[in-house]
Amino acid sequence: MTTYSHSRLSAFEQCRHRYKLRYIDKVAVPEARSVELFLGDMVHRTLERLYRDLGHMRTDTLEELIDFYRKEWASNYTDEITIVKEHYTQDNYLAMGERYISDYYERFKPFDGERVLGVETQDRLDIGGGRSYHIRMDRLARRGNEYYVCDYKTNSNMMTQKEADADRQLAMYALWVRENFPDAERIVLVWHMLKFDADVRSVRTDAQLDSLLERTVEEIDEIEACTEWPTSPGALCKYCEYRWVCPETAHLFVSSPEGGATRADDDGARLVDELSDLKEAEGRIAARSEALRASLLEFARARGITAVYGSNYKLSVKETRKAVLPEDKAEVIKAINEKGLQGEYLMVNSVRLKGDILKGKADPEIIRLAEIVPDVSMRLSKRRDAGGTGEDD
Repeated sequence: MTTYSHSRLSAFEQCRHRYKLRYIDKVAVPEARSVELFLGDMVHRTLERLYRDLGHMRTDTLEELIDFYRKEWASNYTDEITIVKEHYTQDNYLAMGERYISDYYERFKPFDGERVLGVETQDRLDIGGGRSYHIRMDRLARRGNEYYVCDYKTNSNMMTQKEADADRQLAMYALWVRENFPDAERIVLVWHMLKFDADVRSVRTDAQLDSLLERTVEEIDEIEACTEWPTSPGALCKYCEYRWVCPETAHLFVSSPEGGATRADDDGARLVDELSDLKEAEGRIAARSEALRASLLEFARARGITAVYGSNYKLSVKETRKAVLPEDKAEVIKAINEKGLQGEYLMVNSVRLKGDILKGKADPEIIRLAEIVPDVSMRLSKRRDAGGTGEDD
């Protein structure tokens, strides 16, 4: 039986290539932990301790919980845990966790409002077709016939009500509760946003849960039928554990996750640098060329001349008009069709149509759609008196 989970489905939605590397190819990667993930783990362990002790009729004091948290931190923290944000140290994150635990403890003591049914639960929800869904709740509780699916969050951003009402993870857990506790009249999804000392709650109807299950099964069908696994480059790539093997980012690494950047001695990097230098030069040349054309037109107009001579080249300046059709040709084509002029214009080059518009020979309705704008053509040619062939070069 294949087991799916919220994280597995999210991986497919975010990047199919990452999904393939992780769940199909099962590419091994070094275990990497950010300090934020470590902090969340330590806080979860502490709150798990609190509720397991409560289940054995023992109420920990806040001091005991903080002491437990500090010991867990000290015994599990390693140098491999990464701190990306500048100006912050391990002690900053340790103190954050202490505050989360203290705020939570003070808000919910003496912890007698609900009967806890499970802590850090592990189970499976049968979703048919030989497949199951992984159910792992931080805490399951009840008060009468109202059940609570609780999740602890140490996120730096506050969850909005809209996000909670659209969340799949806890809603799938609610399906498991509905199946296993038929007396559940109401299932409340609760996110304890520990950084903000606040909760976000959401309730789904049976119809909403049934619809969610249907959509989830459809997505799993799509995953199992998938044959193409494209990458999805984006902001999340820098956090991906497969950067060293992904075609979008593998060039940054030698041959493994620990490999260094290759830019110093890599032909590909040098070629890209050279091409980018040329593109920048082309941009500067194009801008300067446009500025020169404008200055030359002003120069020719001021002197009433149609040719400007340089040392080896001359520039002919001819001012005319040109017809510019809308970028979206649908309205033009519609007008041509309505006038029965398909044979005149739609089967030939638009040059003829533009020419007839300028000459006033096209139908007035079609002329109305075009914009007549000034046009300047400039042609650079070799000077005949400067050693040229006498022909335009």
